[in-house]
Amino acid sequence: MAQRKSTNVSLLEMSADAPHLPTSRGAELALLLLDGFSERVDVVVAQLKEAGHVGATANHEFALRAVDAGAGTASDLGRALRVSKQAAAKAIASLEELGYVERRADPSDARRKRLVVTPRGWRCIASAPKRSTVSASKSRIIWVRKGSSSSRMR
Repeated sequence: MAQRKSTNVSLLEMSADAPHLPTSRGAELALLLLDGFSERVDVVVAQLKEAGHVGATANHEFALRAVDAGAGTASDLGRALRVSKQAAAKAIASLEELGYVERRADPSDARRKRLVVTPRGWRCIASAPKRSTVSASKSRIIWVRKGSSSSRMR
């Protein structure tokens, strides 16, 4: 018996912007999850901006939380964020420029400098929305079967 081809239509296939792009359900799901993540990042950045933290990004907030949790050096921050030491160093420079962290002498080793969250950094962390309060209202996954309006998953 021959296999019947699926009649599911992906959102990308239905899109007027990209009708020529074939996609699998897995690829579509990945894109939808990415869209949801991007939406959440936009919410975080907007709320930080409203609270007076212009220039702060979601990455800054992630890095501040990592520093607060003990990532006291570029190497520590790189491991915590799963980025290179060089990327962590750039993030630290940006955080310092914004006034969110400062380097202080390490009490156990005078040659080392430790990262410390500043009062402005604490205000930035406090201004970021809690993960549970970020709305995902636009991030719904909807599968539509051709010819049927009843098979939707939200």
